[in-house]
Amino acid sequence: MVELLELALYALVAGATAVGTTEAIRQAPYIRDLNERGVKPWACDLCMSFWVTLIVALLGAFLPEQAEPGRLWAWMPSFAVAYTWLTRVTPAPPDGGGFPGLPDEIDDSE
Repeated sequence: MVELLELALYALVAGATAVGTTEAIRQAPYIRDLNERGVKPWACDLCMSFWVTLIVALLGAFLPEQAEPGRLWAWMPSFAVAYTWLTRVTPAPPDGGGFPGLPDEIDDSE
């Protein structure tokens, strides 16, 4: 039971770490430009949640000082935490999420 609780706690911590890391990565000047233009994986919450939680889980499982391969089981729950957090808790961009230079509506009447 203790191992299950440790794994659940690790999933929450790894998910929160992935969200913070994603937000920090998206603020880097070069990445911010790619994010604003909608380039994947930088602008995709699903992609960023997936890859960053995988990296965090791998680091937690195989860092030399505290290596514990069983932590890899927390990867998918931490992905769910990170994706939910990024899509539901993190506020949308102030302009509603539109990309600069692209029209908001496409007129097909022509």
